[in-house]
Amino acid sequence: MTKKSALAFVIGNPIAHSRSPQIFSYLAKITKHNLNYYPLQVEKNELDVTYKFFQRLSVTGMNVTLPYKESIISYLTKLDPKANAIGAVNVVKFTKQGSIGFNTDIYGILETFKEQKIKISGAHVVVYGAGGAANAVVYALGKSKANTVYIINRTKKKASHLARKMNSIFNYTKYEARSFSEKIKSDKVSLYINATAIGVGNKVRKKILPKNVDPNAFVFDVNYLKRGSTSFLTEAKKRKLSGVDGKSMLIWQALKTWEIWFGSLPNKKKTKDALMKEVFR
Repeated sequence: MTKKSALAFVIGNPIAHSRSPQIFSYLAKITKHNLNYYPLQVEKNELDVTYKFFQRLSVTGMNVTLPYKESIISYLTKLDPKANAIGAVNVVKFTKQGSIGFNTDIYGILETFKEQKIKISGAHVVVYGAGGAANAVVYALGKSKANTVYIINRTKKKASHLARKMNSIFNYTKYEARSFSEKIKSDKVSLYINATAIGVGNKVRKKILPKNVDPNAFVFDVNYLKRGSTSFLTEAKKRKLSGVDGKSMLIWQALKTWEIWFGSLPNKKKTKDALMKEVFR
C-alpha cells in the first residue's frame, strides 16, 4: 500500500545541478512512498520567507546545500548533536514540535573513506574551504583520528575559527589554519580535500594543489558533475594522482537523510550501488 503523501525540497544557490530530486524519486519508488520532492533556488534575501513558507506548507523536510548550511541554523528549533558541534546543517526535519537540523554529510564522508580504503588515522590532510561542507569534512577527519588537518581558506579568520572549534572537540587531531598564500609542508600530506565551491556552477576554475605533492597522495572533491571531472580532479589527474568526487558522498548522505525522515532502509549498500547507476548513468 502506498504510504501517506509527503513533500520535501532541496534548497541552494545554484541548484540546477542537484541530483537529489532523482535520488529521492528513486527511493520513493522502491519504498512505495508518495513523495513529492522539488529543487528550489533560493536567493540570499529569500531564505527567511522560504523557511516560513515551508512551515505553512507542512513540509516533511528539506535538504540544504551551498551556501545555506550555516545560515539555516538560526531558523531551526533544535539541532542534532553532530550538527550542533560543527555548526552546519544539510537536512531539516519538520515536526509538530518544530524543526530539527541534522548533518548527514559526515556520514557520507565517512562511508566514502571506507569505500576508497583511505587511511585517515595518523594522516596529514589538507582541506580547502571553511564553510558548511568543510565543517563536516574536518569533523569526519577528527572522528577518524587524522594526525594534522590544515584548513586552507581565502579568509584565514574563518579557517582559524573552524580550527579552534575542532581543536576544542578532538584531542588526537591537530587543526591548523592557513590562507591560500601560505605554504605548508606538503611532503607529509597524503590526502587533499576540496570543500570549496571552486569549479562548480559559475565559480572560477583555478588550480589549488601545491606544486610539490606526494605522488601517492589521494584527492577528494566533495563536489561532483554528472559527467566528467571537476576542475580539482582534472588538475589531480594531470599530475597522475588518484582521486574521487562527491557522488558516493551524495548518495550515502541521502540514504541517511531518508532514514531521518521516513525510517530505516534495508540493505543500504545494495540501494547505494543501484542509485549510482540510476543517477549517474
